[in-house]
Amino acid sequence: MSWRRLVCGKGDGSVAGTSARALAVHCVARIRLPSNHPRRPQCSRFAAAAAPLWRLKSTVVMQPIFDRRARVARVALASLLLIAGCGDEKCITQTTQYTTSVNSLGFVGPTLGQPVARFDLTQDFVSHTPYRACAQGPLQDVGAIRASITSTASAPIAIEFEIQGVNTSGIPVWSSRGRVERLMPKETRELGWVATSATHLDAGAKVVLTEVTVLP
Repeated sequence: MSWRRLVCGKGDGSVAGTSARALAVHCVARIRLPSNHPRRPQCSRFAAAAAPLWRLKSTVVMQPIFDRRARVARVALASLLLIAGCGDEKCITQTTQYTTSVNSLGFVGPTLGQPVARFDLTQDFVSHTPYRACAQGPLQDVGAIRASITSTASAPIAIEFEIQGVNTSGIPVWSSRGRVERLMPKETRELGWVATSATHLDAGAKVVLTEVTVLP
């Protein structure tokens, strides 16, 4: 049966020699009338035959819209994954060690102008990258500083001192006081932690002696 030979309905409601799409529209519109309506065409047979083709045509027409929606959904998903990926950033910590040494001379009595001690300082400076991924990290990169003292005197001494860390302009940024009651020649004594600073230790340090006493 060809589309051109289909006749939909009778009398005033007949439609002949029309395209498949026009017949489908006509029949669908008329089938909505009550079954006893005098102008309702007898289109059941045509509607049953045309419905699959009509649905197929509708599917083809709507496909580009669905494709566009799918593309938009894929782009949105990719954006969400990218944003979520920022939360997966790793907090990278790096430790750099800085060292410096200060030689001190006596300033009074028999030690005047004579070597009495060497102070060795070490700083483990910890940096965090990037800060936004280091929620538990400090607000500022800093490093803990440890110190030791080695006697360069020729006799046992008692020594009191103040260690000062300076910035690149030579201005003190931290200080620590200490005292050793008896230090033998060439003996090294660990002083432990003396400060924590955001200034790199390689900027420099100095030692102010406040007492040097030669012991028997």
